[in-house]
Amino acid sequence: MLRRFYVHLVMGIVLGLSSFGGGATTQTNSADQTQVEARLRQFDELVHALDAKAIAGLFDPDGEIQHEHQTPTRGREGIESLYSSFSGYQILENDTTPIGTLVYGNLAVQVGSYHQKVKTPAGALVEVSGSFQADWMRSGSKDWLIKRMATTSP
Repeated sequence: MLRRFYVHLVMGIVLGLSSFGGGATTQTNSADQTQVEARLRQFDELVHALDAKAIAGLFDPDGEIQHEHQTPTRGREGIESLYSSFSGYQILENDTTPIGTLVYGNLAVQVGSYHQKVKTPAGALVEVSGSFQADWMRSGSKDWLIKRMATTSP
């Protein structure tokens, strides 16, 4: 419950900051929001399949992924290497659920929750969950790419 409050607080701050510029910043149409949410579903599917190269391809060339209190992994090569290091694991469940998606021009912010159930190479079952924030940017090719994915655990 407290986490949901903070997520809504962050969304409110983002809304407030993005409207600070007056008429220069306007929210884009729902088609952009739908595209960003579709890209998040694609991210989910690729993580479930542990397709390291394709996951890295969803990130901006200078993008990063970070779990709280850990050093961020930067760049597509680093992100591919990170996900490749889990090749012996089996992702049984992977769900990244947005609570809110805000799109302004070529930038988007998503916040929500994630849940993952994994079988380790030794056969142990591990479940993790928490919250996430994904910062997106639209590339020159009009694809939405992840600039930063940050996760936290309760």
